[in-house]
Amino acid sequence: MISHNTDDILRIFQTRLITLERILILGERALPDRDAALLERLAPDMLPLGTQIAFTCNQPRGFAQWCAGQPSTNLDPEVTTMAGARSCIEGTSALLAEIECDDSRLG
Repeated sequence: MISHNTDDILRIFQTRLITLERILILGERALPDRDAALLERLAPDMLPLGTQIAFTCNQPRGFAQWCAGQPSTNLDPEVTTMAGARSCIEGTSALLAEIECDDSRLG
């Protein structure tokens, strides 16, 4: 079994959120209709990009909520604007920044 402490888990989540934010920045520079891009699918069997962003944020959100002793709630998967996508990422990052968890809970 691999042992992780809270700092390791936070670093993993934070780097994924930073990468996701950078992808949005690149998309904004390259795409004429930024919001429409969130409705596109990278492959036919995938959910739209906006939904993928919400799902990507749900795992770290759930972890932060678990650390705080709160019930896990998921984001609305209907992310259809860049402002909404950024809100998902920023809100998730804020939850991660507030984590105060004893590493013994991870064992």
